[in-house]
Amino acid sequence: MKNADLLFDILKPHLSEEKELPWVEKKLALLQGDFKARSFFLAFSSCARFIKKEALAFSADQLQVINEIYPNFQAQGWSKEELVRVLFMCQIPTGENHQVLDTLFSTADIKETVALYKGLLFLENADSFALRAREGL
Repeated sequence: MKNADLLFDILKPHLSEEKELPWVEKKLALLQGDFKARSFFLAFSSCARFIKKEALAFSADQLQVINEIYPNFQAQGWSKEELVRVLFMCQIPTGENHQVLDTLFSTADIKETVALYKGLLFLENADSFALRAREGL
C-alpha cells in the first residue's frame, strides 16, 4: 500500500461528506493527473479554508495499521488539516519533491511548516530529507 493510500484511508472517515471529502478528492485528482507545482501550492495553502482545524482521533485499528509501517508513530497532536496537507505532499513526484518542498518551506506560515515537517516521514523518498528533518528538530 502506498503512503498516500494509507493516509487517505485513515483520513476519509474523518472528513465531512458534504464539503471536505469532495474538496479533497477534487484536489487529489488534480494533483494525480498532470502534476503541476502551482496546483500543489494552491491546494496546500487553501486547506485552512476548506478543512476544519479539529484534532484528529485515530482509531485503534488505524493506529495498528500505521504502526506496522511506521513503528512508534505518535498519533497525538495531529489535525485533519495537517493530515490533508501531508496527503497532498505525497502526491508530488519524487523527482520533483525536493525542489517543490524547498520552495514551500521558504514561504510557509507556521501551521504549514509544522505540516511540512510532519509529512516528511510519509514521502516515498523520506530518507533523502534527513537534513531537512534535522533542521526541524
